[in-house]
Amino acid sequence: MYSLLSVFCVLLLLSMRLTIAFGRQLTHEDFDEIIGSKHYLFVQFYAPNCGHCQKLAPIWDKLETKMLSIQRTQVIVGRVDCTEERDLCSRESVMGFPTLKLYKSHETNGIEYEGERNLLSLETYLRTQLGDRIVDGLTDTEEVEDSLSSQPVADTPKPMNGMYELTDENIDEFLSKGRHFVKFYAPWCGHCQRLAPTWHQLAQSFEFDTSVKISKVDCTISSMSCKNYEIKGYPTLLWIED
Repeated sequence: MYSLLSVFCVLLLLSMRLTIAFGRQLTHEDFDEIIGSKHYLFVQFYAPNCGHCQKLAPIWDKLETKMLSIQRTQVIVGRVDCTEERDLCSRESVMGFPTLKLYKSHETNGIEYEGERNLLSLETYLRTQLGDRIVDGLTDTEEVEDSLSSQPVADTPKPMNGMYELTDENIDEFLSKGRHFVKFYAPWCGHCQRLAPTWHQLAQSFEFDTSVKISKVDCTISSMSCKNYEIKGYPTLLWIED
């Protein structure tokens, strides 16, 4: 009886450990144990109050479930809550949310994913990076391409009191024509907070002036845009024209 109970306890502990490592949330202990090992880790660094993270959540759930259903895969899909694991997110140079990184087998430096955040694009990325390690069970490439070609175009941003709020989805199209004065900022930045009322006054003064558009980009949400424009500090003000 004692030996059977011991075996049961060991199996239960192993099951709990696998749930932590392969499930949704990763602590810094889980993260450090996985990277550098034989496994590949595709991880989402996020904040619970981030709108883009909330939008990505069901897609990430499906990707996790799909990867778990593939037998003999070496790929772990997980996520790290940066409000709980601040030191880890700082160490991994997470500048905005969500940030997606792939850590390859026996490597400790992650590759940041910069593609579209839909299930088909994420699957295609994993297929490209990992090849036959995970091919079985993922969507066919032709199906991915057909689906991506039918993706809707991002909506044109609408001004509020003359201010345009830009995101990763609409910034490129919006800034491709005309003259623009853009503020790249982070909500927690003290200098950004002091500039905010002045920037809103500027936007209001140009509300009915078609010669220039005043806009802002939250770099904690639209991290890809801020990286593309090589934003190194906050606030950064850029004049952009075609």
